[in-house]
Amino acid sequence: PQERIRLEGLLAAAQRLATSRDSAEQESSRLRALVDVATQHAAAEREQQTLIAKAATAEQDAAAASARAQDAEQEWLALISDQRAQQAAALAAALTQGQACPVCGSTTHPEPAHPPEGVALVTDAQVEDRRGAVDQARVVAAATEAAARDRRTERDAGATRLAGLAGALGDTSLVELTAAAAAAEGALAEAIAAEAS
Repeated sequence: PQERIRLEGLLAAAQRLATSRDSAEQESSRLRALVDVATQHAAAEREQQTLIAKAATAEQDAAAASARAQDAEQEWLALISDQRAQQAAALAAALTQGQACPVCGSTTHPEPAHPPEGVALVTDAQVEDRRGAVDQARVVAAATEAAARDRRTERDAGATRLAGLAGALGDTSLVELTAAAAAAEGALAEAIAAEAS
């Protein structure tokens, strides 16, 4: 009976050591996983700052491109307006004495209109060139707006990821987790050593 009691005591001690080792392994594993999450969180914070900066730059680029497109359109419309105002002078410039006027049919042209002094007539080619510049500016504005939209999407996805990692961490810092993980590793080593002896 005494040998049996001694053996049961040794068995109980071995079970406590195994339980202690298992608990230490579980705690160590849990803390290592949290340290990994904390490391990911720190990297995600740095990445989020970059994403925020890229989104802000893309927003500024899109606003500038949109303003350039609006300016180009205003210049084009002003050119059309100038051309319309100069139509009488343009028609008069094409008149030839003895040839019929395309507007009234007269072959005499006693008082043809003239453009204001120092002002050149706006040509159809100038209007078309300006229209091409407007189209190009609109393409650039659309592309920069699409890029800004992509950067906003990346920024928002980064914020969601960061929030998820923060939720997994709770209020514990990376330094605290690293210290706790080291302590758990030490406890595990002690449990393994005690079990081996």
